[in-house]
Amino acid sequence: IMGKTLSELTSLYLNKNKIDSILSLKDLSASDNATVGESIILFQENLITDFDISDAVKFHSDSKAELTAVLTEPDSAGCTKGLCAAVNKDGIITSFSSNANTASPFLYSFAGIFIIDSTSSLINSAALSNFTAENILSAALTSGIRINGCISADKFIFVNTQNDYIRCHEMIMSEGINKFYLDTK
Repeated sequence: IMGKTLSELTSLYLNKNKIDSILSLKDLSASDNATVGESIILFQENLITDFDISDAVKFHSDSKAELTAVLTEPDSAGCTKGLCAAVNKDGIITSFSSNANTASPFLYSFAGIFIIDSTSSLINSAALSNFTAENILSAALTSGIRINGCISADKFIFVNTQNDYIRCHEMIMSEGINKFYLDTK
């Protein structure tokens, strides 16, 4: 988990999804006796979603990929903000760009969740320690690592501004996060 804006909310989300251990990126290394087949989930902490992470973990495991990026369908205007990834017919990410402004059916928005095989060379890379999606995708594409795109129809909300943050906490304190989530759909 990177960032500290919604620590408790993120913990609740991960517990709900049966994620039983949380590590700091600086504590990760491929030499930590990682078991083949285990996955590490990188979760952008300013993210609010009711996405069932087990769907993406199963997709990742079944595809035997080193890296899976959770993507979401663009709205009717296309992929107009954030990180947009191009996915080929086999579900493999072939390129990405920031703030693409196109309605191309081949571009999907990055949803803020990566799943990485625990034995991947990315675990010890500078790209992972900096944890920006651009750094991770760039390092993976440069290294020739296959990046799967798990496309979800769920809603992903990012708490980016002070007003978002204040509204989020007001909702949590008064009516619970479900009310905040439903109001933004």
